[in-house]
Amino acid sequence: MDRVALVGLLVGKGGVDKQMLLQLSATRWIERAEWDKLKRHEQHFLRSYATGAAMYSAVLAGRSAARVAGMWVLPVEVLPVELASPNGHPPPKKQWPAGCEYIYSKVPAGDIVESGDIRYTRPVRTALDIARLHGVREGTVAIDSLYYGKDIAAQREVYGDISRTLRAMSGMKGIGTARRAFELSTNLSESTYETLARLVLLDAGIVAKPQLYLGRYRVDLLWGQVVIEIDGRVKFEDTPHATVIAQLERENELRSYGYEVVRVFTEELRRRPAEVIARILEAKRRADMRGPASVLPAAAPTFL
Repeated sequence: MDRVALVGLLVGKGGVDKQMLLQLSATRWIERAEWDKLKRHEQHFLRSYATGAAMYSAVLAGRSAARVAGMWVLPVEVLPVELASPNGHPPPKKQWPAGCEYIYSKVPAGDIVESGDIRYTRPVRTALDIARLHGVREGTVAIDSLYYGKDIAAQREVYGDISRTLRAMSGMKGIGTARRAFELSTNLSESTYETLARLVLLDAGIVAKPQLYLGRYRVDLLWGQVVIEIDGRVKFEDTPHATVIAQLERENELRSYGYEVVRVFTEELRRRPAEVIARILEAKRRADMRGPASVLPAAAPTFL
């Protein structure tokens, strides 16, 4: 998602009379035709940004802060813009902007990021708020995203920051859920849905390890001799033929080592998790019948 390009689609008051526009906040509009082209997560980003740009004292928080910060957010059918008043006292509900919700908690100045036209809770605070407000799965996804793309030293700094922030937030509603999300987090996840898959499997009693090497290949998740790969359908629609062939060759080689390979699409993970679990259990049964694998897994670098 190109956040700079998306912000460039917004129109201020000066352009209101010139185009057919959709109002996103008190000070920002967008052409309806452009809005209709956007994916849902892009629309949520723009609504969040436009709302943040119209706020004088409130800051973006929770999922909305995560969107503008480029963090991972699980897709939800309805995503209001989440705001917080730094003093912890939001205005009466009848004064809330349409499509917005306030979080009832104080936000210290040190937990606020100012970036151009908007202010939002810093990423660590954002991830812990998401866990407090929306549960372990969403919180773990957000925390895992804090590690993604960083080297080990930077990941250690993030880990320490989360630990300190949890102590500072002690006593807040839902903080136990945030602690649990932190316990389940890993610095090895490479996508929103890898984390979600790991947690869905864990809830079913399946402890799958992320990002292990089998020979020359690194796999998304591994449970015993079952390789679990997470894919979006768009990935396959846009994949060149040669790449598809390479993926098939990879799977054949993994099977030759004694592993079963299960590909899980993101939509079925969200909407039909029981079917996903059943497929993985069946693959485990087949793998157990194969006998021991000829290549043992090697772990990717981790400090957790």
